[in-house]
Amino acid sequence: MRTALRTLAAIAVFGVAVGMVAVVVDRSTSDLPQPKLSDVSRVLEHARLSIAAESRGGVREAVVQAPPDRRTGSAEPVAAAPVPTAPEGYSFTAAPTKLELAAYQPTSTRGADGESTEDDALSWLSGHAPVTSIVRMAKRMERDWVFGWLRLADGATAEDVRNAVAPLGIDVLGTSGRLLRVRLPASESSLVAATALPSVSELGVMPPESKTYEAFRSELHAEPLRRMPVLITLMGHDQDGRWQRALETRGVEVGRFDADIRAYAANVDAAAFEAALHADFVLAIEPMGVVRAAHDTAVPAMSVDAVRFHDDAPGLFRGTTGSAVPIGVMDTGLNINHLDISTHRSSICGANFIPIDPRAEDADLWVDENGHGTHVTGTVAGNGFA
Repeated sequence: MRTALRTLAAIAVFGVAVGMVAVVVDRSTSDLPQPKLSDVSRVLEHARLSIAAESRGGVREAVVQAPPDRRTGSAEPVAAAPVPTAPEGYSFTAAPTKLELAAYQPTSTRGADGESTEDDALSWLSGHAPVTSIVRMAKRMERDWVFGWLRLADGATAEDVRNAVAPLGIDVLGTSGRLLRVRLPASESSLVAATALPSVSELGVMPPESKTYEAFRSELHAEPLRRMPVLITLMGHDQDGRWQRALETRGVEVGRFDADIRAYAANVDAAAFEAALHADFVLAIEPMGVVRAAHDTAVPAMSVDAVRFHDDAPGLFRGTTGSAVPIGVMDTGLNINHLDISTHRSSICGANFIPIDPRAEDADLWVDENGHGTHVTGTVAGNGFA
């Protein structure tokens, strides 16, 4: 989560073979409260204050237009990003999104009595917004189209659907599993014709309850006046800032925009949250999470345990050490009292090259109020003792 906070910056250079560490610490401060990862509420409060400051002007990132698609000239990307090729003997994996998981769920399952039971997280495609509802929705918003979704029929490809629906005035914006993110025209005849295509399984507009987590929704409604920081993902890019303004009219405090993921950082109370959920241009609203640095999951995720293992007896890492490899880290500082840093090491030395208040010379050069710098340092130079 990127914030406006000017965090402590450090450059650490490691000679692992001799156990030497040199660190540079920048003690720049911020007008906003300094968060500590041990206190989740303070982290979220800092995010809320940062977004509020951005919404008041000046610091919000400029809205950027997506590059034109080479095939269509449209400013909206219409194809999934190229799939990279893994080196020989390796393969890629990624956690599927909630929407992608839903896209791959079966349309029905058989109960013990052999009868079909509905078990489809995407039932709204056929039941929530029939074509007449879509047309009425567009007219209510004074547009001749709305954002929606198409589901691919078995055996169909996104390219099949894109070519088939283009003459019907349906624009394909992107893909997510078997779903296509689209702009649906306010034309009943076009929508009926689209549902009749062999490459299209269903179409519809996502209902509000499918755009967020029910537990988070309940939490907001338990304290309706409380503002909480969230990420609001859009259905399409915000080239001219229209969706930003539309969110603000719904009571949303809008911060910076990340064009790579089509998401605004924002603050919402219960009323603004519900108003944004009901907007067709909103794909999802998610609470901002707080990441806690932990090597018990990070190390296996990077497959480091394949070349470096932990010996429970001495409590140290064994195997490939990376000795004599110089490593640089720019991060939030270093806690040299952490046992993975302070033990089984011949020395730790360094110098601060950033001018600081002479009255603070007795302060700890290695302070890491955030914790992330120590986590990263432990990844590359920690001994595993703790």
